[in-house]
Order: sequence, then structure tokens, then C-alpha cells
Amino acid sequence: MYFKNVRNFVQIHFMTKVLSVTEFRSNLAVELDHVGGNDRNQIIIKRPKGKGNVVVLSQDAFNSIQETLYLLSNKANKANLMESIKELKAGKTKKINLKDLWK
Repeated sequence: MYFKNVRNFVQIHFMTKVLSVTEFRSNLAVELDHVGGNDRNQIIIKRPKGKGNVVVLSQDAFNSIQETLYLLSNKANKANLMESIKELKAGKTKKINLKDLWK
């Protein structure tokens, strides 16, 4: 695939793309392939004033957001997760094999 410039490459591979309804409609299959194929996380569809914009996500991205919201919705669970992240950043973790957990 050829890219016109760095901005084009980054937009296709890493960033949220913002399209008008007309732009999205005219390239619907291609844009959905990018989102569904994990080439892009989401697309924002700009709509006329007062109608609100719409976001198109892959099912995997949506599920990930839902799981994160669920895990962080419980204060105790959130505190445990934040503590674990803190320990990880401080290098206080130990690498183990998953199969060793069941011994």
C-alpha cells in the first residue's frame, strides 16, 4: 500500500479518523474494513450541528471498553488494579509461566 505522506500513514494506522457522513458513506466498505481489521481503532462521523457525532468501533474495541468500565466500576477492584499497576511500574513483579499456577 502506498502512502502519500507520513500524516496519511499515521492516520490510517494509528489515529482516529474523522469523516463527514458523505465521506463515510462513499467509502463505507473500505472504512469498515479498516476498523474491523484493526487497522484503525475508531472513526468519528461528523454530523450536522445539533445531531451529535457518531463513533464507529470494532466489536473488539467495544468489548475492551466495556470490560474496562466493568473492572473499574467496583471501588475495591479498581484499588487492587491500581496497586498492581503501581507495583509493575516499580519493578516489584515476578514473571511466571501460566502452567506453573496450577501446580
